[in-house]
Amino acid sequence: MCKEYKLTCKLVEKEIKIARLGYENYLVKRSKLNPKLLYKYLNSQQLVKESIRALKTANGNLTQEPREIAILLNKCFQDIFVSEKEGKLSHFTVEFNENHSKYVDLDPNDISYEMTLDKLKNLNQNKACGPDSMHPFLLKNCAEAFAIPLTLIIRASLTNSQLSVQFKSANETPLFKKGDKTLPCNYRPVSLTSIPCKIMEKSIDYISSGLDIGIPVDVILLDFAKAFNTVPHRRLLAKLKTYGFDGLLFKWIAAFLENRRQRVVQGEIISDWVKIFSSVPQGSVIAALLFVLCINDLPKKLLNVTKLYADDTKVLSLSLELCATNLQNDLDTVYKWSQTWLLLFNIPKYTFWLCIMATITKTIYII
Repeated sequence: MCKEYKLTCKLVEKEIKIARLGYENYLVKRSKLNPKLLYKYLNSQQLVKESIRALKTANGNLTQEPREIAILLNKCFQDIFVSEKEGKLSHFTVEFNENHSKYVDLDPNDISYEMTLDKLKNLNQNKACGPDSMHPFLLKNCAEAFAIPLTLIIRASLTNSQLSVQFKSANETPLFKKGDKTLPCNYRPVSLTSIPCKIMEKSIDYISSGLDIGIPVDVILLDFAKAFNTVPHRRLLAKLKTYGFDGLLFKWIAAFLENRRQRVVQGEIISDWVKIFSSVPQGSVIAALLFVLCINDLPKKLLNVTKLYADDTKVLSLSLELCATNLQNDLDTVYKWSQTWLLLFNIPKYTFWLCIMATITKTIYII
């Protein structure tokens, strides 16, 4: 009897191994379509779970209470925001391409049933939902049922320049960056916003050679500090006005930015809501567009070639005495611009590259 039992146990263990191997092969094949399945399985196999077990409070004490951890993180994320002074803004001048339209608006009737239906059908059903719990799996597989009411909601929102509170809310998931894991400031937020609101944003989103010849080139790499989180709303809206945004579209963007809120979600633990003072909402569709519009005038103020990509800025110059002077002047201009528009640069991440032949002397630049 004992021998039969042991033999049966071995057969069961063998079948389990075969089944597990088959399931893992299945996950690898499916990972091209849905990588989350593979990552979820790999995380489930880890002996040490990656979770925030303890954080230091303001007085330096460690807390392991989950809700207090969520509140500490949310407070830290809120402290990143930039507060603008009350009262009338000073006059800011913004340069822009004269070939661009000086009046940008949107007709709510341009939002059609077919447009909304197409966006619903093209949703990635494996993405997470926002605070409104409207999951993309449901929206995509019931696209015909949701298309008409969502089209009417989008048109009404544009006509009245109003958005639902849920459309202006975000669930923040803390993601560890580097350093001490007990310090809240060493985590960055990953935003999850409303899927229907993203469809609304997509509906309006459509508006929107030295080294080769042996000459050395100086390259200054600049990085905005907490870029998307620190965009001041009033200054951004002032720029949009200058660029020609007006009418219903301008009013809708203003409504989209104001009175936003966020909370930290850690598994089943949820913090209280806190107000968002600045930022272009990360996780939203038009965040990148709004950020680009906010910094788009910077290159026109500089003498040297400037390359912008997301929140990274590169200023390039030939390594000649006059060019070096101009490059330092550009750095001074960049600093003044950042102070005016409250978009500060991350000075510790400021980098200088000298692309040179060995005989060239390196110039020191100051920011």
